[in-house]
Amino acid sequence: LVEHLPPQLHLVLISRSNPPLPIVRWLAKGYLTELRGSDLRFTLEETESFLTRMLGSEAARETAGALDERTEGWIAVLRLAALSLRGTSDHASFLQHLDSYAARSISSYLVGEILAQQAPAVQEVLERTSILEQFCAELCAAVMGGVISHEQVQATLDWSERENLFLIPLDKRQGWYRFHHLFQGLLRQRLQTHCSQEELATLHRRASAWYAKQGLIEEAIEHALVAGDAWGATQLVEAQFFQAFEQEQLALVEHWLRLLPEEQIQRSPFLQVARAWISQAHGQLQELPRLLVAAEQLVARGDPNTSEADDPPFRLLRGLTATLWSLFHFFTGQTQASLESARSALAWIPPAEEHMASHATFYFVLSNQATGQEEGALAALQQALRDQSTGLSSTARLLFAQSYVYLAMGKLPHAEHTARHLLHIAREAELVISQNYAHWLLAVVHYEQNRLDEAAYHFSAIIANQHQAHFWVVQDALCGLALTYQAQGLGIQVQETARTLIELVQEQHNMRELMAAFAFRGRLALLQNEVEEADQWLELAGEQDVRGPMFFLEDPPMTKVRLLLAKGDEVSVARGQVLLTQLLQHVEAIHNTRKTIQVLALQAWAYDLQGRETEALDVLERALTLAHPGGFMRTLADLFPLAPLLNALRKGRKARHAADKHLDAYLQGLLAAMNPVPAQAGSKEDLLEQEGLEPLTRRELQILNLLDKDLTNKEIARELVLTTGTVKLHTKHVYQKLSVNNRRAAVTLARALGLLAAT
Repeated sequence: LVEHLPPQLHLVLISRSNPPLPIVRWLAKGYLTELRGSDLRFTLEETESFLTRMLGSEAARETAGALDERTEGWIAVLRLAALSLRGTSDHASFLQHLDSYAARSISSYLVGEILAQQAPAVQEVLERTSILEQFCAELCAAVMGGVISHEQVQATLDWSERENLFLIPLDKRQGWYRFHHLFQGLLRQRLQTHCSQEELATLHRRASAWYAKQGLIEEAIEHALVAGDAWGATQLVEAQFFQAFEQEQLALVEHWLRLLPEEQIQRSPFLQVARAWISQAHGQLQELPRLLVAAEQLVARGDPNTSEADDPPFRLLRGLTATLWSLFHFFTGQTQASLESARSALAWIPPAEEHMASHATFYFVLSNQATGQEEGALAALQQALRDQSTGLSSTARLLFAQSYVYLAMGKLPHAEHTARHLLHIAREAELVISQNYAHWLLAVVHYEQNRLDEAAYHFSAIIANQHQAHFWVVQDALCGLALTYQAQGLGIQVQETARTLIELVQEQHNMRELMAAFAFRGRLALLQNEVEEADQWLELAGEQDVRGPMFFLEDPPMTKVRLLLAKGDEVSVARGQVLLTQLLQHVEAIHNTRKTIQVLALQAWAYDLQGRETEALDVLERALTLAHPGGFMRTLADLFPLAPLLNALRKGRKARHAADKHLDAYLQGLLAAMNPVPAQAGSKEDLLEQEGLEPLTRRELQILNLLDKDLTNKEIARELVLTTGTVKLHTKHVYQKLSVNNRRAAVTLARALGLLAAT
């Protein structure tokens, strides 16, 4: 009949499941038009339109989203819900009524129409697997406890899908499913009545064990906690911490810790150390002593599982604790204590744990550099890097140390070369934190060398991925980007970036970093010749000690000197000289050539203000002797009052016939860099190529511009007349080409690269 229907006859078949007919053949021959459940579901717009007719426009606007999410467009339930709530005037209680309504009214419909029609064995599988948000046959079999095989479960799931038993496939190829939310709610209600609390806990323990075996730790933790096994959940995090640490997944560990009860974290030395590492990544240095002491006290109490010296996890714990002490001592200016803690860490860490050892080596090297042992530190690094067994994560950490030592020594070309190697390694190994360290190193080098477009790109790359970067690096990237914009004469962007910096630091509730941010705002004001405004910002910043490694771009004591010299009166300049003497002693004591150049340049300005030109020129020449080989530009070019001294120095060298054409070209470059240099429009393509970023296609640029307008994938698809899947594919390509993993990061970086206007 179907294959020989007369033209005027149309046959309509309605069935919950596929009828025993040659459906596929009829589809292929064009005899059949098919409407499935997904086609019949209401969209959000259709839900609101339907509810408007049933409940009125105001109630529809308030409830359409919640009803659509809860019913997933199931028209019959939407109608039942609308009829039941038609007379409700209290729209605020609608959502509360919704869940209780579904439990009371829809359950009888589902039981009578669907569940009661199934065999008892099928009902049992459905009920027991309802504890799972998503599931596959293997997981379901594990939850059932072996009473039914994997193959039998898969057959049940396949049959349930064919019968349209509110089973929604998530991934056809991998065989993952979920229940319709309302159907799952009914199944869970029935499970509560058919199982004891101990039986329910057993189901969750089985689910937790399966997830843990698959490496799905979040799900394993959640099911362990539901089962009442808080200690088991804690052990899961302890067991995974070191691996996650090696893969630079601190955000993931932080998420796991949020799932655990606080009392469990307080009892675990491993998790106290994990929290300490997370705290320092957020810039909360002051939290480390409390957390590390707590961990050491837990170990000292004599827990046999954590106090055996030959136990590898215990040795790792002690090694990581000592590494964190080394970090704390280094950044608080206790260089010798940092060195001793690093040595202790290396003694504790087992030889095979090269990644953990690389962290201890990092602070061992930095502490050695700060005590004047640069060459020995570099030799140790090079030996470690030559070790063929070194993994990528360890290599990345060692390269970071090497590049920073070069930066502190003022060897900018060496620092850049090493940082590029680090970026390549970090991208290859998907080490997001190390990628941001590499971007920071390259940005600082490029800024110092007055390569402003490159600096803006690398600073922006950090800001685009700020949730996967160390807080201090993000903070410094915002400072660097503001300085870069200032050097390019982009005043509006300077102010926007400076505001973002203050907001970021305020969110952290970190007064030490907030004071540094206030000082930086003062520095920007001085660059704009706003001395009074700068004075106000520095008053907010307060007095700060001259100490620590001076790792980053902003040093509040240096900015204080800039303000005192900018005021220009005799008393202020004298105070500036006193502070400069302390700063010079400090930077020379920590063997930081990069910062020594900056102090000497400020000292030359101070001598010039005091009318001591000979001393000013001598100090300036000493600064140039250190700065010229590395190509330092901005450290000197950002001090505009040095221009007359630089010109005087050029004239003096020529008069003495001591002119050096290379040095003279360098001096001319410094004088030219004191004028704002706007970004060149034609340089963006060159920058993309230089940084190894593949150019975006015209379609990808269109999608990028629509992402900037905050459109959803569906809205973008409608705008460009594409399928949602095609939009997702193009978006994925955009992320890959820009080395980001979300739309906010893509838009932030694209804006810095000047791509958003190009379509």
